[in-house]
Formats: sequence, C-alpha cells, structure tokens
Amino acid sequence: LNNKFTKVEKDYEFILFFNEAESALAEKIDNFKPEGLDIAYLASKGIIKLRIDKNSVSDSLLKDFKYQIENTLKENILSYENIPASKVLLNKLKENDYTISLVESVTGGAFSKELVNHAGASETLIASNVLYSMDAKKELLNAEPIEDWKILTENLAIESMNKYNSSIGLAVLGEAGPIPSSNYKIGEIFISICIGGEISNFTHKLRGNREDIINRAVNNCIWDLLNLIK
Repeated sequence: LNNKFTKVEKDYEFILFFNEAESALAEKIDNFKPEGLDIAYLASKGIIKLRIDKNSVSDSLLKDFKYQIENTLKENILSYENIPASKVLLNKLKENDYTISLVESVTGGAFSKELVNHAGASETLIASNVLYSMDAKKELLNAEPIEDWKILTENLAIESMNKYNSSIGLAVLGEAGPIPSSNYKIGEIFISICIGGEISNFTHKLRGNREDIINRAVNNCIWDLLNLIK
C-alpha cells in the first residue's frame, strides 16, 4: 500500500448546524458541492457537524463552497468552530455583556451544567434554580403556579430575571417521560426567554427517550436564545 499510494494528509475544519435534518442538509449541500470534496455529516442531539477536508480540493473551490454555505444556509449555522453549542452561546453572551439566570424543570440542571463546563462561566451565569415540584415553583413565584405551562414558564423566566437582576431570564418546562406527570405529551417542551422586559415563548415537540429529550431540550434552549441575541 505504501508503495502504490501517496498518502495525503487530511486537514479538517467544521461547520455546525442546528435545526436541520441530516438528509435535508445533505440534499441542499449536494447542489453546490464540488467534485472530490471530502465531507462527512456527524449528527448528535439535533446538532450536525459538517466535517470538511480542506486538502481534498483546491483553495478556490473550497472558498466558493464555503461562500455557498454561508449564502444558502446561514440561518441554521451554529458555529464555524468545532466547539460545543454551550460555548458558542457563552461567547455570544459575553460579547453582548449579558448576564443570565435560569429556571430548569425538565432539564434538571443540565443546561447550567453545560455552561459551567467552560471556564469563565461565572462572569455570565448568575444563578440556576432547579424547580421540579409545583411547591418549589410556588416558592419562587410567591404565588400559586398557573396550570397552563406556557404561562407558567413565562412567569418563572420573568421572576428569575427580577430576583437576580440579570439581563436575561430563561425558564424551561416540559415532559421527558417515559410516563407523563401532567396532561402534556412526552416530548412537549416550553421555553420562555425574557430579555430587558421583552418576553419570547417557544414550544417544541421532541422525540426520543428521556435522555434524548432532555439533551435536545438543552440544545433548543441554546438555539432559541442565540437566535434572539444574534
């Protein structure tokens, strides 16, 4: 093999996508992918990493390919670096001098854990309350929780922002299964984000087992917030 073939050193770079199905993304990219370009799709928890071997085509073809990516798929690009989505968010929050406080129910602290995995998170993350029971939510709100989870999530996000004087308050509620504890369906996730008094609400219907739903809920929190502060 060594005698018959010349070894070509691979040099990878990555583009991270969110909110795209792998097959749909591949179909779009195939429309302008140059012949010979070595790419791979690495999907995990709603995020797709597009791995590109920079040495597989000429510089001019690679430059044109990346231009086409930016031009056609910009809305769903998470990062041009091979870094976790939580790091992308943390960098963007720091860039805008935002602080954040969280109320996590369905994610059980998984969102704040993602943030504190990165050095310097304390400059941005003020607090995170894991409020699993209705009694715990009642304590934060100092009032009886509303049964409508869309409104309840909104109230918790606003109360968190007010309590900790953060720039952003985010709350996430939902059902992870496998047995529902409410009238809501498994995989139904509610996210409310309050920035400077303006509230935005998001509802997601996620699939998978309990772990999948929790991980995807965290990624949806990251993506929804990134889209608001872009």
